[in-house]
Amino acid sequence: MSQAAIFSVPVVGPASPSTMAARTDDSLRALLSGHSGASRPSYAVDGTFWVSTATPGQRKLYLYDGSDDILLMALDIASGAVIFSGLGAAIDGAVTKPVPVGADKLGLWDSVSGDARGLVLDDLATWLASITGQTKVSGCETVYVSTTTIQMKTGYVFFNGRRTTFAVALTKALNATFVAGGAGGMLDIGAMAASKTYFIHAVRNVATGAGDWVASLQSDPALVNMTNLTGWNVEGRVNVVLTTSGNVIRQYVQDGNEYRITTAVTELSAGSWAANDFQFTAIPAGISTEAYLVLINGQNPNSAGVVIVSTDTGTAILQLSVNVVSSHESRVSGRVRSRPTGVLRSQAAETVGSGSFAVLTTGFNDYTAPRPNGA
Repeated sequence: MSQAAIFSVPVVGPASPSTMAARTDDSLRALLSGHSGASRPSYAVDGTFWVSTATPGQRKLYLYDGSDDILLMALDIASGAVIFSGLGAAIDGAVTKPVPVGADKLGLWDSVSGDARGLVLDDLATWLASITGQTKVSGCETVYVSTTTIQMKTGYVFFNGRRTTFAVALTKALNATFVAGGAGGMLDIGAMAASKTYFIHAVRNVATGAGDWVASLQSDPALVNMTNLTGWNVEGRVNVVLTTSGNVIRQYVQDGNEYRITTAVTELSAGSWAANDFQFTAIPAGISTEAYLVLINGQNPNSAGVVIVSTDTGTAILQLSVNVVSSHESRVSGRVRSRPTGVLRSQAAETVGSGSFAVLTTGFNDYTAPRPNGA
């Protein structure tokens, strides 16, 4: 590190070879060290770059503009970190881009390679989503169209760090395998089957980013069959569709995550039944939902009985007891959360006399679908 006493070589002779060599060597050493020193070299002119060694542990690069020394950057010798002067002001003064796009890049320091890298905004969003678990569905409810078709409303989904927008409602057929677009099939594989729970997943075209819908017997997006989905990514589960024992779509009115059945379904009806697990036909199988139920307890004269529905063995979540002298029927509605398999537990029993019991389903809330506040 050096600065030359006189940065030049003699241009007027005579000069001895040793004088020429000393002046030349002195100037070259100054060049090699970036004119480094505790202060600006005396021979600096407008446009001279020089390195300051005045701050212990740092090297600061200046540009002399003929009157002032302009700091360009500072180097931390121990860590190798470089801080560029005026970077904040340069960013602040840059032209604003009010609507960034996914292909835009941010600059960052790669801690692994020890180098600068460009980070695409799409990749940043994906990474943030992966560590926060951020998912969201807005709109995109089902509308019953016919015994084999549904319409998917407009809206958007956010899965895997990507937002997929559905600007147009799509009518899809449950009795045909997937074909992109309106009026196309939506099954991932196989044929429409009776008494099944179909899980509706958002899919995204890899090349275009366009969205569509696929129905699968698998609730996990990773298990959806990809045979008919070449060129598509399965983003995430959005809705459910149930079929009846007659192999037609069961009618519900969906509002957010709430499904209200058009005609209540009698799940259990008898004079009594032992405590047991039941998969109710109008409640999805394979996931946990909040079942909307009606309990009916009708007792003959001088009779007493109770009907219970619960998530599991233990304290009843929904219970109706009747103890009467004259015949009487009571009804109560409530909500019970099913197990992750969709199963509920129920029992109806007489303690004295005789009567009849029933459990009806009026709908359910698909609370695990990621709609904020169910909407």
